[in-house]
Amino acid sequence: MLPQFWQKLFFKKILCLGLLSQAYIFPSYSQENIEAKIETTPGIIESLLEVIDIEKNQYSTLIKEAEKKSLLITDDEQVKEIKLDPFFVKSLLLNSENRYLNFIKDQTDECRLISLFQNDLIKTSRGLVNRVIVNFIDKDNKRERALLTKSNFLELYFKKKCINNKELEKLFERGNLANTMKSITLTTPTTSNQCVQILNDWQRNPNTPFLCGLHETLSRGDKAKLILPAISPIQRKRRSVLQSRINTAERLTPLIPYFQRTYLKNLCENIDNQEQFCDKYLAKDIWSQIVTGEEPDYLLSYKCKNVLGKDTVNKNDLRKCALKFKNEPKYCLTKGNSKHPSSYPLENCESISDSLNSSQLITKYHDCPGSVDNEGIINTHRLLSHFRKAEFSSTEFTCASEANLSFAKLNIDANNSKGWPLKICFKNLASELKECYSYVPGASKNSPLSEDIVISKILKKAERTPFDISCKLVNSNIYNPNRLGYKTGCHIVYDPSNCTSIHCPKEIYYETKLIDYLKYEGKVLYDYFPTSFSNEKYATSNLVNDSLRKESKTIRNLTALKFFFSNTKTGIIHGIGCAEDLYPLIFQRISLNECKPLPFIIDGIVEEKDKTELVFRGAISDIHTPKNIAWNMIFNSVANYKELHPLETWTLYGIK
Repeated sequence: MLPQFWQKLFFKKILCLGLLSQAYIFPSYSQENIEAKIETTPGIIESLLEVIDIEKNQYSTLIKEAEKKSLLITDDEQVKEIKLDPFFVKSLLLNSENRYLNFIKDQTDECRLISLFQNDLIKTSRGLVNRVIVNFIDKDNKRERALLTKSNFLELYFKKKCINNKELEKLFERGNLANTMKSITLTTPTTSNQCVQILNDWQRNPNTPFLCGLHETLSRGDKAKLILPAISPIQRKRRSVLQSRINTAERLTPLIPYFQRTYLKNLCENIDNQEQFCDKYLAKDIWSQIVTGEEPDYLLSYKCKNVLGKDTVNKNDLRKCALKFKNEPKYCLTKGNSKHPSSYPLENCESISDSLNSSQLITKYHDCPGSVDNEGIINTHRLLSHFRKAEFSSTEFTCASEANLSFAKLNIDANNSKGWPLKICFKNLASELKECYSYVPGASKNSPLSEDIVISKILKKAERTPFDISCKLVNSNIYNPNRLGYKTGCHIVYDPSNCTSIHCPKEIYYETKLIDYLKYEGKVLYDYFPTSFSNEKYATSNLVNDSLRKESKTIRNLTALKFFFSNTKTGIIHGIGCAEDLYPLIFQRISLNECKPLPFIIDGIVEEKDKTELVFRGAISDIHTPKNIAWNMIFNSVANYKELHPLETWTLYGIK
């Protein structure tokens, strides 16, 4: 019975026969005028496994013979002619990957074989090539067989042939690599015919062996990382080789962007397989495009972190999540927003993928609508984060304060005290005056408005301590003043059962003493869109426009919406409509004209045949779970809200 890989061996066998028996490819490697001192190629009918065993024995014999004349040729006049030994070439062909042998399938270009040899894409039965067996004619016109170093052979060879190979090699040296990679266009196909043409072009491109050489170097480095820990310290030579491969790969990695690395991986591993090469790029799901680097990681990473329960995810994690989301569409209905509460259930993975393919919203964070008191704050946070390209860690403890902080800074920077009136006040005993400081509820390391930081500053001033005070938020279920850890320092104690993100009564203890002179003041009241002419300036929508230095355009119909998105790659649309029209399964009308105002964002348009849908994200929805929605649902929700609006305003605007 033939082994499973017999086709691969058979292909190599035929190619090798073409070289040695017929001298059909690369005539300079024919056996003409060479005395065969070892057994010639066995017949095709022999067992393919036996062929490999025979070849290994032949190669060992050949090495022993060649080692008798290990040369260093520094002068062209030392030899009249030099070429790779035919049996050495046979070993290369029998032991190399089919996909790289595909480069020389037309059997006409000798330099293509040399380019594979240069880039370690072909190997003998002993592995990668460091020494080369050559045939040469000496000064006495006698043909000999000897051993040369690989570099010595190439140096001599390029003086007479394949000079372009030498020039190309310089472009891919480490000092030039970054600029070379910038100059190379890696085109991703969008149609099947285009993909076939792209692959054919790469197969003929003289750069391809050098690009695949880079890929193989990186791949060998990755494999070495896995193998090295299992190698005994006694095997110093083996460990040294593996460590060298790791070091080489690590030096190259920063010079080749992630997208290019994934592109080369797909290209080089499927250079002879059109179907597998094209499948990666013609796949319509967003998850595959993220893995190949065509789309940004953040579209998957936050959802993946949530699913895996990790603080950070690497490329392998992203691949696992992408495969899961692609193969199990229903998985996303219940997974992906743990500890980041939002409307539930979510959308299936396939629907999310369709939406993200047409989405423009930048979402480098994971907010939690269910933990924030007002939906308008969430929508504002999303608008500002999109245009500022802001990135947040968004843990379960910070996701609410991140949104509140965005909204607070917007109003404070605009001197709109009514928009963010939350303050912590106390009576300064030195001046006998009341002092108040704006704050944002919760703890944040990066903002002076954070509640814990504001209280720390006030206590230092009020208690007149010579050193800085650091206050910590503590759950009342955990706080115990009898424990040593709570006997010193400042603790802000809250009851989670009586807390929202903005309204959360607290008791403050400093050195176990209850601080009762701090007073929380203010209640957040604001207009998302103007409800009167007197407050028009400080409506959140206008503050956003002023802060971003953007102009808004009213979107009244589907034609205007299509025109808007056709003229922008970064613009988005925001508005307010009745939740009963946007989420009819969650909010049902009980009485006539009932309307719960709900902000939302539209950040893309999906057109398929005669059907047009919009990429929609309601302020109660998970930010990483967009869905497609019909225009008539948007229109009805805004129109019904307009009927109840004090100024009868049409509340749908595009910002770009």
